[in-house]
Amino acid sequence: MTAEGPSKLAVKGLRMLLSNTLEFDLIEKTAVSLRSKTLQHTTTYCNTLRRTATHCNTLQHTATHCNTLQHTATHCNSLKRTATQLVEKTVVPLG
Repeated sequence: MTAEGPSKLAVKGLRMLLSNTLEFDLIEKTAVSLRSKTLQHTTTYCNTLRRTATHCNTLQHTATHCNTLQHTATHCNSLKRTATQLVEKTVVPLG
């Protein structure tokens, strides 16, 4: 340093140091922001998967219920046919 102040080289060095510090801060802030967005995206994705799984379970339960109803209807139709046949065999014609 001279009596007139810092040398041009010292000023240039300080500017580079300040520039590098600002760049580092920017990079660090960007990294934190990206990590935050990634975590937020991952959480949203997990919630979507959870809702989809619940929806699939509901659909599976509904399908099982429909199959049960179909089986019951088939059984009822079979009983109805059997009852009709028995009635037809036991009814004595009038006349």
